[in-house]
Amino acid sequence: MLHPANAREPRGPPPKVSKQLKQRFYHRLGILAAPFREGVTLETGDDSVGADLPEFRSLAVVLGDLGVVLPDSGRGVVPLVQVRPSGDGVSAGERVVSPADSKPGLGALRLSSGGSVGPANSPPETPHAPGGGLLVGGPALRAAPVGVPTRLAPARAASLVSRQPPARAAAPVRVAPLVRDPRGRVERAAAPAPAKRRRRSVGVRHVFVGVSITLIVLVVVAGLWIGAQAREVERTLPPVRMDLAGELPTKSYIYAADGAQLAEIGLENRVWVALSEVSPHVITALLATEDRRFFQHDGVDYRRLVQAGWFSITGRERGGASTLTMQLVKNVYPEIARLPRRDRKVRELLMARRIEEVYTKRELLELYLNKMSFGRGAFGIEAAAETYFSTTARDLDMLQSALLIGLLKGPSLYDPVQNPERALGRRRTVLLSMVAHEKMTRSVADHLAAEPLALKLAPRQILSATAPHFTEHVRREMEAWGRANGHDIYHDGLRVYTTIDPYMQRIAQRAVDRRMTELQAIAGQDWAAGGVPFADFWQQNRRFEEQRLQRSHRFLSLRASGMSPGTASWQLRQNPVFMDSLHQAATRLETGLVAIDPFTGQVKAWIGSRDFAVDQYDKVGAAHRQPGSTFKPILYAAALESGYSPHHLAEDVVQTYSVPPNYDTWRPTNSGGGATGRIFTLRQALAKSKNTVSARLVQQVGPRRVVDLARRMGIESDLLEVPSIALGTSEVTLQEMVSAYGTFVAEGMHYKPQVVTRIEDAEGNVIADFEPVGTRAIASQHAFTIVDMLQDVTRPGGTGAGLASRYPIPGEWTGKTGTTQDNTDGWFVALHPELVTGAWVGFNQPAVRFRSNYYGQGAHNAGEVVADFLQAAVRDPMSGVGPSQFQPPPGWVSPSPPADPFAGGLIDPVRRWDYYGQPAPGGRLDDALRRGADPDQPGAAQEAAVAGPRPASGRDATVRTQRKRLVW
Repeated sequence: MLHPANAREPRGPPPKVSKQLKQRFYHRLGILAAPFREGVTLETGDDSVGADLPEFRSLAVVLGDLGVVLPDSGRGVVPLVQVRPSGDGVSAGERVVSPADSKPGLGALRLSSGGSVGPANSPPETPHAPGGGLLVGGPALRAAPVGVPTRLAPARAASLVSRQPPARAAAPVRVAPLVRDPRGRVERAAAPAPAKRRRRSVGVRHVFVGVSITLIVLVVVAGLWIGAQAREVERTLPPVRMDLAGELPTKSYIYAADGAQLAEIGLENRVWVALSEVSPHVITALLATEDRRFFQHDGVDYRRLVQAGWFSITGRERGGASTLTMQLVKNVYPEIARLPRRDRKVRELLMARRIEEVYTKRELLELYLNKMSFGRGAFGIEAAAETYFSTTARDLDMLQSALLIGLLKGPSLYDPVQNPERALGRRRTVLLSMVAHEKMTRSVADHLAAEPLALKLAPRQILSATAPHFTEHVRREMEAWGRANGHDIYHDGLRVYTTIDPYMQRIAQRAVDRRMTELQAIAGQDWAAGGVPFADFWQQNRRFEEQRLQRSHRFLSLRASGMSPGTASWQLRQNPVFMDSLHQAATRLETGLVAIDPFTGQVKAWIGSRDFAVDQYDKVGAAHRQPGSTFKPILYAAALESGYSPHHLAEDVVQTYSVPPNYDTWRPTNSGGGATGRIFTLRQALAKSKNTVSARLVQQVGPRRVVDLARRMGIESDLLEVPSIALGTSEVTLQEMVSAYGTFVAEGMHYKPQVVTRIEDAEGNVIADFEPVGTRAIASQHAFTIVDMLQDVTRPGGTGAGLASRYPIPGEWTGKTGTTQDNTDGWFVALHPELVTGAWVGFNQPAVRFRSNYYGQGAHNAGEVVADFLQAAVRDPMSGVGPSQFQPPPGWVSPSPPADPFAGGLIDPVRRWDYYGQPAPGGRLDDALRRGADPDQPGAAQEAAVAGPRPASGRDATVRTQRKRLVW
C-alpha cells in the first residue's frame, strides 16, 4: 500500500544481501536467478505486491536483477505487471515496458499510472498518479531515487516464463517476505550466475544409439519368431463351436451292479438362464473383479498381459492376465484345459480372439455366467443363487452378488459354509474392486462389508437314495479319471457301471438303522443327568461346548457384524433352540460300514454315515481314524514272515520301553489296564488282543517290516514306523482296513477296492473296462495261518466270543475287534469265505466318547453292526452270500510248535528256564499252553498253576536284557 505522506529518500548504500537469503527468495519466487533480458516475460495472477520504505531498498536490489515492475495505481496494493518485449512503449495502464527501456544498465524508469514509460530521471512534469509510480528495471536501480514509501505484500501468483507467447501464463508461485537480521537490517539477495549447459559426450551418444538399434532389432526378431510359433499353434486349435450359447451338457448316468440306475450327473444343479434374467449387480461385480476392460479388448487384454509379466518378474502378485473370454475357453474346451500351463495359456490367448470374432460381448457374458462352477455342486449363476441363498439370479442383491462372484476364484477355498471368515474377506475384495471401478463409494463398500453372510442354503441334492456316499465317491473317481483320459462326466453323457449291490446295500442300511438307534440311546443314557441325554457330559465339558459354539456359523456371523466374542457367545447361549441343535450335532453317534468281495476287490455295500441328509462326511473312504487292535493281524503276519510260529510263547506283563530317537518312554497296558502276568502262545495273545504281547512282538519284528507289509496289503495312509504301530496308533480309513483283511481271505493276494466295472459313451460304446487285478502281498501259507488264528477270536475266550453267541451265523466266520484309547473309536472287521465286512462306530468329535467301558469296546458297538449285517446277508438266499467254510490253499500245513517255544525274546531270558523246567504230567503243560490261562473261564486258576508261576511283585515294570534270536 502507498503512503505519500511518509515519503522520504533512502539514505546510505543498500544493505548487502546474503547468498543464502537470495537463494531462498528466488526459490520462493519459483524462478532461477538471471538478469532480465529480451524475450523474458513475467506474468502474474490476481494478487499484488507493494513495499514500505525501510525494506524497499533491499527489495529493489533483489527485484532489480529480475526486471520486475512495481507500478503504483494510486491507493492500495498494486498488481505485478507483465514484462514483455514490445516494439513501442505503451501506456502504463497496459503495464508493459519497451525492449529498449527494459535492458539492464539504462537505469530505473518511473511509470505513471496514466502516462507513458520513461527513464527514472525524466522531467517531473511527466503525468503520474498521486504518489508517483515506480519501475524496478535492473541493476541501475540502486542509484535511482525512490520518492514514495510502499509496502510489500507477498504475491501468490508470479512466474517467469522464457520465450513463450505473451498470452500463456506460467504456473503460479509465492513471494516470501524478507527476513531482518538481529541488527534490524534486511539482507540483500543477488541472482546467481546461470548454470552452464553441459555438452553430451559424442562417445556416449554413439553407445546409446548402438544399444537402441540392437534392442530394436532383437524386439523385431522376437516378434517374428513369436508370430511364426503362433501360426503353428493356430493350426492345432479346435474349431469354434457355433452354438455355444445354446449348448447344454449331456447327462451322465451311474448304474448299480444289477443295472438299476443310481444317479444322474450333470444337469441336476445347472439351469441355463438368459443374461437379461441376471441381476445387474452380478454383472457389475463380475466385470469390476475379473475383467474391467472386457468391452474394450478383443479377447486378450494386452495391458494386463504386460503388467502380469512385469509383476511375475519382480515377484509381486497383482492378479493374472486372463480375461473372461480366456477363462471361458478353459471351461468350454476341455482338450485345452488339460494341457500343461505354458501350452494352455498360449492356446487360450489365440482361442479367445477367435471366439470374440464369432460371439458378441453379451453372448460371451451369458455363456460365462452359465458355465462357471460356484462350488457345492452349483454350475451357473442360477444354480448358485438357489444353492447359497434359495433365490433366483434375477433377485440377487449387491452383497449376494459380491459373494458369488468372489467364489469364482476358488469355490472350495472360499466356501462360505466351510470357511466363512475367508468368504467374508473375499467378498470385501470384490466390493473394493467395485469402488476402484467407480461403481460405489468407499463408505458404502465399508458399510456392506460389515454385513453378515446371511446364507440361506437350499437342501443339498442327494445323488442317490440307495447309496449316496458311494455314488458321491464314484463321482469323484470319475472326475479324476476324466481329467486323465480326456472325458468330462458332466458333459459327455457317460454310462458308468459300478459294483454296488442294491440288495446287499439295503440289508446293510437296515442293520445300521437298527443297531445305531439302540447304541445312540445307550450312549445318551450313560451321560444323562435329570433324565436329559448327555446333560452330564456338557456339564463336565464346558470348554468343549464353548469351542463348538465359536466354530458355529451363527457365531461367526455375529462376529463378522462387529459383535465381541463374549457378547456373541452370551447371546447364542440364550437361544435354547440353537444350543439344543449344537448339542445334538456334537453327540450324534455315527458309523461307517463297507463290504468287499475279497477275491475281486469289488465293493458290495457302502454306508458312509447314518443319514446322508444329516452328515455327508464319508466314514468309509474319507475319515481317518486310529484302527486300534484291528491292526494287530498285520503285525502277526509280519511276525510269521520273520520266522515266528503261532505256538511261540509270550509273557503278559507290563514293560516300559525307550523309544528312539528321543528315547521317550512307552508303557502299554491291556484293555482295562495292567496285565495278567501269565504266558500265552501268539495264537492266544491275538485272540485275546493282548497289547503287552503285541508291544513286545513289534520290538522283535521291527516297525519297518510291519509298515512294509501294510503297504503291500493296500494301506496307503501315512504310517509311522514306531513301536506303538502294533496298537493301531496311525490313522487309516475303514476302506483300507477291510481291503487289507481281504488279503488274508484271498490267500495272500491283494485286490485294490473296485467301485467301477466299465464305462460307456453316449452311444453305448465301451471306452473303459476295469478287471480285477491282484498282487501278491503275502505268502498263502502265512495268509491262511492268520485266518486260522483269528477263528479263536469268535470262540470261547476270544474278544468276539459274545458276538458269535448273540448272532449265530451259519458256516464259518471270524473277525477282529479294535478299540482305541478312552473308548474313542470302536472297530470290527469280519472275515467270511465270500465277503469281508468292516464297521467303525464313534462320534465325529473325538472329545465325545462312550462312558461305559462295555459299550465302548469295538466288540459291543461296531461288532453289533457287522454281525447283524452278516447274519442277515448269509441267511438271505437273495443276497448271494451263503454259509461256507474257509478253504486252505493247496499245500497248506498247520504250523507245528517250535523246538524251543520260549525263544524269540517274548519271555524274559532269565525266567524262561523257570517256565521250561516246570513238570508237565500227562501233557498238561502243553494243553495248558494251548488253551491259555483266561481268568474269565472256568478252571483258570488250575490252568494258571500248571502254566507256570506269576512274576514276582514289582517285576513287571522294567525291560531286562533281551536275547534277540529266532528259532527258525
